[in-house]
Amino acid sequence: MYNIMKKYFSEFTFTLLFIVGIMVSIKSVPKHLLPIFVGISLAVSVFLTVAFDSPAHLNPAISFYFFLINKINSYELLGFIISQMMAGVVASKIYLGLK
Repeated sequence: MYNIMKKYFSEFTFTLLFIVGIMVSIKSVPKHLLPIFVGISLAVSVFLTVAFDSPAHLNPAISFYFFLINKINSYELLGFIISQMMAGVVASKIYLGLK
């Protein structure tokens, strides 16, 4: 039970970091540099998932792909998607708080 909750927590945390990084970039970076900063946000998030040995997918489509190739079961898929959606909601609340 602890291991699966650790996976969901890391999914939530790294997805939140990725989305907040994109939202802060949109707010504060000149438009011509935006793709670079979004790429940096993605690279940092992916690096952290590897560095912390996390199974974080950062995206429901990627989680669904892992389900299709039988790397995760349907319960894990649901947990990952809920974690990602919760991270999106929290990221939007953080972004609206920054405005």
